[in-house]
Amino acid sequence: FKTFLLSFESVILSKQTGNNKLSVGGYLYSDKAGDLGFTNNVTNLSVSYKLDIGNNMFLSAGLQGGIGQRFLAGNNYEFDNQFNGIAFDNSIAPMSTIEKTNMLIGDYAAGVSWTYSDEASTLSSSDAKYVNVGLAMYHLQAPKLFNEREYRRYTIHGDFYKGINSKIADRKSTRL
Repeated sequence: FKTFLLSFESVILSKQTGNNKLSVGGYLYSDKAGDLGFTNNVTNLSVSYKLDIGNNMFLSAGLQGGIGQRFLAGNNYEFDNQFNGIAFDNSIAPMSTIEKTNMLIGDYAAGVSWTYSDEASTLSSSDAKYVNVGLAMYHLQAPKLFNEREYRRYTIHGDFYKGINSKIADRKSTRL
Protein backbone atom coordinates (compact mmCIF):
# COMPACT_ATOMS: atom_id res chain seq x y z
CA PHE A 1 0.00 0.00 0.00
CA LYS A 2 1.31 3.44 -0.95
CA THR A 3 -0.48 6.74 -0.42
CA PHE A 4 0.71 10.23 -1.30
CA LEU A 5 -1.07 13.59 -0.81
CA LEU A 6 0.05 17.13 -1.54
CA SER A 7 -2.30 20.08 -1.02
CA PHE A 8 -2.28 23.87 -0.93
CA GLU A 9 -4.68 26.73 -0.29
CA SER A 10 -4.30 30.48 -0.30
CA VAL A 11 -6.32 33.68 -0.12
CA ILE A 12 -5.51 35.52 -3.34
CA LEU A 13 -7.76 38.58 -3.06
CA SER A 14 -8.70 40.27 0.22
CA LYS A 15 -7.05 43.67 0.68
CA GLN A 16 -8.96 45.28 -2.19
CA THR A 17 -12.32 43.83 -1.12
CA GLY A 18 -12.36 44.44 2.65
CA ASN A 19 -13.85 41.43 4.46
CA ASN A 20 -14.61 39.64 1.17
CA LYS A 21 -12.08 36.98 0.21
CA LEU A 22 -11.29 35.00 -2.95
CA SER A 23 -9.34 31.81 -2.29
CA VAL A 24 -7.85 29.02 -4.39
CA GLY A 25 -6.64 25.58 -3.49
CA GLY A 26 -5.90 22.18 -4.84
CA TYR A 27 -4.47 18.77 -4.21
CA LEU A 28 -2.69 15.84 -5.78
CA TYR A 29 -3.55 12.42 -4.41
CA SER A 30 -2.27 8.97 -5.30
CA ASP A 31 -3.19 5.67 -3.66
CA LYS A 32 -2.04 2.20 -4.71
CA ALA A 33 -3.43 -0.85 -2.91
CA GLY A 34 -3.60 -4.62 -3.04
CA ASP A 35 -2.18 -7.40 -5.18
CA LEU A 36 -3.92 -6.10 -8.29
CA GLY A 37 -2.33 -2.69 -7.86
CA PHE A 38 -5.62 -0.81 -7.75
CA THR A 39 -4.46 2.79 -8.22
CA ASN A 40 -6.43 5.97 -7.72
CA ASN A 41 -4.78 9.22 -8.89
CA VAL A 42 -6.70 12.49 -8.41
CA THR A 43 -5.89 16.14 -9.18
CA ASN A 44 -8.40 18.78 -8.06
CA LEU A 45 -8.46 22.57 -8.10
CA SER A 46 -10.82 24.66 -5.97
CA VAL A 47 -11.98 28.25 -5.87
CA SER A 48 -14.13 29.87 -3.18
CA TYR A 49 -15.50 33.30 -2.37
CA LYS A 50 -16.50 34.65 1.04
CA LEU A 51 -18.90 37.59 0.87
CA ASP A 52 -19.52 39.91 3.82
CA ILE A 53 -23.31 40.47 3.77
CA GLY A 54 -23.32 42.74 6.85
CA ASN A 55 -24.35 42.41 10.51
CA ASN A 56 -21.52 39.91 11.22
CA MET A 57 -22.82 37.53 8.52
CA PHE A 58 -20.97 35.93 5.62
CA LEU A 59 -22.06 33.88 2.62
CA SER A 60 -19.50 31.55 1.07
CA ALA A 61 -19.58 29.50 -2.12
CA GLY A 62 -17.04 27.16 -3.61
CA LEU A 63 -16.44 25.07 -6.71
CA GLN A 64 -14.06 22.17 -7.19
CA GLY A 65 -13.12 20.38 -10.37
CA GLY A 66 -10.52 17.93 -11.40
CA ILE A 67 -9.54 14.77 -13.10
CA GLY A 68 -9.07 11.29 -11.75
CA GLN A 69 -7.49 8.13 -13.06
CA ARG A 70 -8.28 4.70 -11.70
CA PHE A 71 -6.69 1.53 -12.94
CA LEU A 72 -5.93 -2.07 -12.10
CA ALA A 73 -2.35 -3.11 -12.82
CA GLY A 74 -2.81 -6.89 -12.48
CA ASN A 75 -4.84 -9.44 -14.39
CA ASN A 76 -5.27 -12.26 -11.86
CA TYR A 77 -8.78 -11.30 -10.82
CA GLU A 78 -10.68 -13.60 -8.50
CA PHE A 79 -14.47 -13.51 -8.19
CA ASP A 80 -16.89 -14.85 -5.57
CA ASN A 81 -18.32 -17.52 -7.87
CA GLN A 82 -14.86 -19.16 -8.09
CA PHE A 83 -15.20 -20.32 -4.48
CA ASN A 84 -16.36 -23.97 -4.58
CA GLY A 85 -17.58 -24.14 -0.99
CA ILE A 86 -14.23 -25.28 0.40
CA ALA A 87 -11.58 -23.20 -1.32
CA PHE A 88 -10.89 -20.94 -4.27
CA ASP A 89 -10.95 -22.94 -7.54
CA ASN A 90 -9.16 -21.27 -10.46
CA SER A 91 -10.66 -23.79 -12.92
CA ILE A 92 -14.15 -22.26 -12.41
CA ALA A 93 -14.73 -19.57 -15.03
CA PRO A 94 -15.59 -16.22 -13.46
CA MET A 95 -19.16 -15.01 -13.96
CA SER A 96 -17.99 -11.41 -13.84
CA THR A 97 -15.61 -9.51 -16.04
CA ILE A 98 -13.95 -6.15 -15.83
CA GLU A 99 -14.39 -4.38 -19.17
CA LYS A 100 -11.93 -1.56 -18.56
CA THR A 101 -8.90 -1.61 -16.32
CA ASN A 102 -7.92 2.03 -16.88
CA MET A 103 -10.33 4.96 -16.59
CA LEU A 104 -9.91 8.71 -16.79
CA ILE A 105 -12.82 10.80 -15.47
CA GLY A 106 -13.68 14.40 -14.66
CA ASP A 107 -15.27 15.09 -11.30
CA TYR A 108 -16.90 18.22 -9.89
CA ALA A 109 -18.28 19.49 -6.58
CA ALA A 110 -19.95 22.65 -5.25
CA GLY A 111 -20.99 24.01 -1.88
CA VAL A 112 -22.42 27.01 -0.05
CA SER A 113 -22.43 28.09 3.59
CA TRP A 114 -23.79 30.89 5.78
CA THR A 115 -21.90 32.11 8.84
CA TYR A 116 -22.75 34.44 11.71
CA SER A 117 -19.78 35.40 13.86
CA ASP A 118 -19.87 37.85 16.76
CA GLU A 119 -16.51 38.08 18.48
CA ALA A 120 -16.06 38.31 22.23
CA SER A 121 -16.35 41.86 23.60
CA THR A 122 -13.11 41.39 25.59
CA LEU A 123 -10.43 38.73 25.71
CA SER A 124 -11.69 37.32 29.00
CA SER A 125 -15.46 37.86 28.60
CA SER A 126 -16.27 34.54 26.84
CA ASP A 127 -19.40 36.02 25.21
CA ALA A 128 -18.66 35.19 21.54
CA LYS A 129 -21.35 33.73 19.28
CA TYR A 130 -20.79 31.67 16.14
CA VAL A 131 -23.21 29.83 13.82
CA ASN A 132 -22.36 28.08 10.54
CA VAL A 133 -24.61 26.01 8.26
CA GLY A 134 -23.85 24.70 4.80
CA LEU A 135 -24.62 22.29 1.99
CA ALA A 136 -22.25 20.60 -0.46
CA MET A 137 -22.76 18.21 -3.37
CA TYR A 138 -20.07 15.91 -4.75
CA HIS A 139 -19.84 14.01 -8.07
CA LEU A 140 -22.16 16.50 -9.80
CA GLN A 141 -22.14 14.60 -13.10
CA ALA A 142 -22.28 11.12 -11.42
CA PRO A 143 -19.38 9.58 -13.40
CA LYS A 144 -19.31 5.87 -14.25
CA LEU A 145 -16.31 3.99 -12.87
CA PHE A 146 -15.62 0.50 -14.20
CA ASN A 147 -19.07 -1.14 -13.97
CA GLU A 148 -20.43 1.10 -11.21
CA ARG A 149 -21.85 4.62 -11.19
CA GLU A 150 -20.37 7.08 -8.68
CA TYR A 151 -23.55 8.51 -7.22
CA ARG A 152 -23.95 12.11 -6.12
CA ARG A 153 -23.21 12.65 -2.46
CA TYR A 154 -24.54 15.40 -0.26
CA THR A 155 -23.24 16.89 2.95
CA ILE A 156 -25.30 19.10 5.23
CA HIS A 157 -23.31 20.56 8.09
CA GLY A 158 -23.71 23.01 10.89
CA ASP A 159 -22.14 24.09 14.12
CA PHE A 160 -22.98 26.52 16.87
CA TYR A 161 -20.95 28.11 19.63
CA LYS A 162 -22.05 30.51 22.35
CA GLY A 163 -19.69 31.63 25.05
CA ILE A 164 -20.95 32.02 28.59
CA ASN A 165 -20.22 35.41 30.09
CA SER A 166 -17.85 34.91 33.03
CA LYS A 167 -19.86 37.30 35.26
CA ILE A 168 -23.04 35.30 34.73
CA ALA A 169 -21.16 32.04 35.26
CA ASP A 170 -19.73 33.36 38.54
CA ARG A 171 -23.20 34.35 39.77
CA LYS A 172 -24.64 30.98 38.89
CA SER A 173 -21.85 29.15 40.65
CA THR A 174 -22.39 31.14 43.90
CA ARG A 175 -26.08 30.18 43.98
CA LEU A 176 -25.37 26.47 44.00
